[in-house]
Amino acid sequence: MSYHGIIGYHIPDFFEKLAAIWNSIQGHSDLPAIAASGSNVYVVWFDNTPGNFEIFLRKSVNKGDIFGSTVNYSHSTGDSIAPTIAVSPNNF
Repeated sequence: MSYHGIIGYHIPDFFEKLAAIWNSIQGHSDLPAIAASGSNVYVVWFDNTPGNFEIFLRKSVNKGDIFGSTVNYSHSTGDSIAPTIAVSPNNF
């Protein structure tokens, strides 16, 4: 798992929450990546829950305390794999 910009977060609690997200995924998942800016935390990964590999995203606006719904970020008919993510103070 790669992670960037999460200094200042309570790491054990943060990774426990990420493990809960990871364990809730129904398909085969791999290569999660994390990026953070300010209070915003983004997690991306790929999995085959919809029948082909897609890239998914979840966002937290409160330093990872609560993550929003899973978003299918790639919406492709073929396979999408190996996501990466970078953030800036105003965007990702």
